Amino acid sequence: MKKFLIKGGLFSLLVLLIANGLALGILKIHTKSKLYKPSFIANMVAEKKFDYIFLGSSMGLTSINTILLDELTDMNGLNASMDDTSLATHYLMLKHFVESGGETNRCYVAISPSDISNNQPSYSTNDYRFLPFIHNQYVYEEIKNREKGINPLKATYWQPFIGTTYYNLELGASAIQAFLKPSKRNRFDEKGNYSYPVAGNPPSNKLSESELEWRNPFIDKIEKLAKENNIELIYYQPPIYNLQVINNDSAKKLINHSNQLKSPDLFYDRIHVNKHGREEITRILAAELQ
Repeated sequence: MKKFLIKGGLFSLLVLLIANGLALGILKIHTKSKLYKPSFIANMVAEKKFDYIFLGSSMGLTSINTILLDELTDMNGLNASMDDTSLATHYLMLKHFVESGGETNRCYVAISPSDISNNQPSYSTNDYRFLPFIHNQYVYEEIKNREKGINPLKATYWQPFIGTTYYNLELGASAIQAFLKPSKRNRFDEKGNYSYPVAGNPPSNKLSESELEWRNPFIDKIEKLAKENNIELIYYQPPIYNLQVINNDSAKKLINHSNQLKSPDLFYDRIHVNKHGREEITRILAAELQ
C-alpha cells in the first residue's frame, strides 16, 4: 500500500509539473503576441510617447476612433479600452501601460453612471486577459486584492495550469492562433479601436436623466496613479441614447457627450454607437479639443 501511494504521489507530481509547464508556455506565447489588449499594450508602447490614451469598457472601445481623431487634431493617441470591463480593470490597464514603458500626456477614462456609482467593484469578465502577466507583481497584487477567497485568477499565480484550464478556450485554444500569427488582434485595429456595425437593436427608450455618483473606490486609485506619472486625467461620458448624464462634482474634469447624439440610427444599442455614430462623435470631440 505504501509503495502504491508513493508511486501515485510521484505520478501526480509529474502530471502537475507537465501541466504547469504547458500552462507557462501558453502564457508566454500570449505575452509575445498582440491578440488581447494587455499583450498588445505591452508589445507596442515601450519607449513610445502618446499625446493621449483612452481607457474604458466596450463604450470606450467603440465610441472614439483614435485614428480619425489623430487625423483631425494632429495628435498621436491609443485606445487602451477593453470590452466587458469596469473601473477596476481600467486602473490595472493604466498601471500596465505605465509599467510596460508607455508614456502619455493625457488619459481619457470613458465612464458609465452605473460603474461610477459602484462602491463594491470586483472582477470583470475579461480580466483573464491579464493572466499572461500574472507574475508581474503589480498585476498579481491588484488581482489578489479585488476580493477575498480563492478563484482561478489568483490561483494562476501559484499554479498556472488552473487559469489556462479554467479559461481553456480563451487562453489555451487561442494560444495556437497567437503562436502562428503573433500580430493578429482580437477585434481591434492597429490603434486599439473597434466599431459596431450599423445593424443592431435600435434604442426605443424615452429621454431620462442620471446623476453621476462618484463612489467607486478605483476613481481615487486612477487619479492618484495619473498624478504620480504626470498624466492629465479627463473623464469622458460616451453617448447613451436618450440619457442626459448630470455631473454635480465640479472637481472632476468631464467631457459629457451623454446626450450628444439624438438619432437612433447612430446607435447599435442603447449604450453603444455604431460605426456612423462613432465617426460623428469623434468629429465632435476633435472640434472641442481644437
